[in-house]
Amino acid sequence: MSKQQQDDSKATLNDYYIEQKVTCFCDTYTDCPSEREADEVYTSTKLRKYFEAYLISGLGDLLSIYLSRLSEMGFHLRTSVSGQPAIFVKQKDNSSSIALLIDQ
Repeated sequence: MSKQQQDDSKATLNDYYIEQKVTCFCDTYTDCPSEREADEVYTSTKLRKYFEAYLISGLGDLLSIYLSRLSEMGFHLRTSVSGQPAIFVKQKDNSSSIALLIDQ
């Protein structure tokens, strides 16, 4: 195997990133400017659990990719009242979708 083939076959953090998880999060929540108005507060611990984004030995922190993508989608880290960085969210109103399901 050539040096180029070895380099191409090395895993990166992006190999562990799943875009559909971000889509799911964005379909469920909208960014909220203050913790007081938020339905949920996603600290780094809660974000790690939601996205299953943990440190990967030799590669780095998978959460950094999810945070970058969430930022691109309009979800911003702010400081919570506990002093931790967090994303404040409101749950999207899915009542129209639920009503359609009930009517069927």
